[in-house]
Amino acid sequence: MAEQIDLPYTLKNLDELLVRSRDGLRRIKQIVDDLRHFARLDDADLHDADLNAGIESTINIVQGKAKSRRVRIEKQLGALPPVSCYPAKVNQVIMNLLTNAIDASPEGTAVTIRTSVVPAGAACSGGGDKPAASAEPAVRIEVIDEGAGIPPAIRPRIFDPFFTTKPPGHGTGLGLSISYGIVQDHGGSIDVESTPGKGAAFVVTLPLKPAKG
Repeated sequence: MAEQIDLPYTLKNLDELLVRSRDGLRRIKQIVDDLRHFARLDDADLHDADLNAGIESTINIVQGKAKSRRVRIEKQLGALPPVSCYPAKVNQVIMNLLTNAIDASPEGTAVTIRTSVVPAGAACSGGGDKPAASAEPAVRIEVIDEGAGIPPAIRPRIFDPFFTTKPPGHGTGLGLSISYGIVQDHGGSIDVESTPGKGAAFVVTLPLKPAKG
């Protein structure tokens, strides 16, 4: 039996094998925790949530895709108050925006995700010539890539169902449309700022509490 298991080799490398096994188990636990947090299986109802925690879990889920495309994800997460929302749906919006940003990014570039608080009375969105002012404090989430940008001619269509600039088989054209609907259901806004050749920035603004009615 000692010969079959190569006992001297096994004993010599036992410590390293145990370390690698423990590391693998920790990774598996982290993946399960991230997926559970992303889906919020126990939280189907509207309630106060830490959006930064959801963003962290979502980043961990898409990190493999980013690494395979040699794209960095840079976090600039500011302190946020709890937001009354459907956390799984908000996580889905973040997933869609991050995935699109990674797909739009050339190798060696970065996707930045930034969160901040919008004070009452400040511009509540990044798009448009005259952004509306927020009557109450809100939260802003920005996802910024360094890709080719969005041509002005198609910008009005990017939230339309089934509209996509990706080649056949690489996109359904529903990610931004679904994200738009989720943000609208929360009483928020989603806008895009883009200069061709200089990337795009999607800006989501969510009220701390959705408007009643």
